[in-house]
Amino acid sequence: MLRYPQAVKLDAVGPGGMLRVVGNARQGGVAAWVDQAFLNPLPEGFVETLRRAENRRKEVDALIARKEIAIGMTTEEVTRSLGKPQKRSSRSGREGTSQVFEYIKYELVPQTVFTPSYAQSITGYRPSPGEKLETVVMRGNYGYGASTIYVKVPVGTVKVSFVNGIVESIERSEGTLAGSHAGVVVPPIEVGW
Repeated sequence: MLRYPQAVKLDAVGPGGMLRVVGNARQGGVAAWVDQAFLNPLPEGFVETLRRAENRRKEVDALIARKEIAIGMTTEEVTRSLGKPQKRSSRSGREGTSQVFEYIKYELVPQTVFTPSYAQSITGYRPSPGEKLETVVMRGNYGYGASTIYVKVPVGTVKVSFVNGIVESIERSEGTLAGSHAGVVVPPIEVGW
């Protein structure tokens, strides 16, 4: 049984308006499902705000799983989706703080190079089954050998502009235009009363 009176933490909203709260009882911390009638009334539209916040969270988690970003995401969500930016700049003014994260997309391009080489082979043979293994070194001659190296080449950039921690615009340059339609999500919803 929860102690009365105390402030409890709202953990979840269930069907039929039941609320899962976390609080303190005589034996320590407990979590329980409580009817709204036993608590101070919730603000008008609070449950609907919670549902909108949960829908936004699911939408953002789906974008992060696909390594995509959208206008309305926070700096933390963009970092979870695309990783640490290669370049970062910020500016503070009367309107607030603005930041720009720049991500550079690279592609590995194979290149074949010919380098001077010396051919040599080492083989082992056994003259007869009972004898010791003998090693023969056959010397070759000089020449050129082909080898493949991979060069990391920048193919495009994505610049993400934030105003007060929320994505305001997304700018893509060449090489990153595939699927370049910028999605929009609802900015983070503040929940509390």
